[in-house]
Amino acid sequence: MIAIIVLHPCHKLEYFRKNNWDKPSIKAAHDIVQDKFNKSYHKLDVEGGNGTSPTDANVAVSHSDSFSF
Repeated sequence: MIAIIVLHPCHKLEYFRKNNWDKPSIKAAHDIVQDKFNKSYHKLDVEGGNGTSPTDANVAVSHSDSFSF
């Protein structure tokens, strides 16, 4: 369920911030999606929209929603 929310274009990690999740829990949600991506999709030979291969879940989540506090 976390991955669905994080990858949804309207929510991403903002959903958790708006629902008052604490920072460690938001980071854990991010890390779950990052880990799933790295294990399942990272090695796929898929080109992104700009002709480059995505390299991590941050690309899938959002270029502008990289994790930092």
